[in-house]
Amino acid sequence: MNVAGRMKAFGAALLSVLGGNPHVKPDAVAVGDAPAAWVHYAELVARRLHAALDSADSAACRLRASLEQRAADGAPEPELPVLRLKTWLDARGRIARVECAPRCLPEVEADLRLAVVGKGIGKAPPRGMIQPIVVHVCAQAEVNRSAGS
Repeated sequence: MNVAGRMKAFGAALLSVLGGNPHVKPDAVAVGDAPAAWVHYAELVARRLHAALDSADSAACRLRASLEQRAADGAPEPELPVLRLKTWLDARGRIARVECAPRCLPEVEADLRLAVVGKGIGKAPPRGMIQPIVVHVCAQAEVNRSAGS
């Protein structure tokens, strides 16, 4: 590549870093920098993930049990882990892919996928929204409702 070609490539890279190139999307957008529609949609995604993980679905129950066991194994006062979920949605607003970050055990990730992939958010993602949507969720301990009654 000649000097002019290198300068052009450097200029394009610099513009993309500085936000001057509309065709290059950043890897992540902080909540404070995101458009209001994106923040609202991310809140919908978080509520849907919470609902799916708190459901009576067998995969969700196994997932909660695994996380509760993992918490109990590692600490004198068990603390349920907070999962950082990277979530991708299709054009119809259905969860197409989800990953734990950092990665979980393969069986935990499998139950996570079974519990949430395919679930609908209720509407399509806003135009141009960057994915994945990162949501932090805490596994809820099951409450024994018959205790103390």
